[in-house]
Amino acid sequence: MAQYDRKRKIDSGIDNKELYNRFRIFYVLRLLWKWENHKVDELYEILKINRTLYGRILGLEKIDLKDRLEQLAQLTEIPAKYWDGYENISLRSWDSQEEDRAWKKLISSRKEHIGNQKTSEQIDIEGVINKKYRDALKESNLQYESEYFKRLVYFAKYKEKRPAKTAEELLLQVERDIQQVSRIAVESMLTTPDRLEGHLKIVVKYVERVRATLILQGWDR
Repeated sequence: MAQYDRKRKIDSGIDNKELYNRFRIFYVLRLLWKWENHKVDELYEILKINRTLYGRILGLEKIDLKDRLEQLAQLTEIPAKYWDGYENISLRSWDSQEEDRAWKKLISSRKEHIGNQKTSEQIDIEGVINKKYRDALKESNLQYESEYFKRLVYFAKYKEKRPAKTAEELLLQVERDIQQVSRIAVESMLTTPDRLEGHLKIVVKYVERVRATLILQGWDR
């Protein structure tokens, strides 16, 4: 993976927008992680970011993460510029201006009440954000979200980076490819019966595996 270069000095270059973007990706990752009922300490261990540092990131401190960016990118398959706040992952299912206002409102509330109990305003805005993200996680909606958001969701669910293609995408590809094979294409293989026979064996083996999986899934029903 290519090394990410910020192009400007960390001490003078991080602005509020980038700190907000950092806050959002780290906040959302921990939120998704909790929703999967994973232990938060395990997240810190996998990311090699301790609880204190994670808290400082969510506290919008100007922390130099350059030594951790490539590691985060490799772990999640999400480019370093997102972890550094240079780019932001937004929900396609949420109006961008409305989403930005919600996040800024949450961040402002957290900064004003550091160390105190959550205010009713903070609870309300967290409720709005949570609902938007839970809706985005529904299978019928997730497919339309951005690739990097789906990678973040996958990492939070399985504790590893999303493969090049998911099982669902592979199945869809098989189905599409089969439907595109014409009768003429199959008949042309009759001139080479060994090739057609070999193809049939592969298809039959695949069908048997699918059928066996269905049988096992229904074992205890």
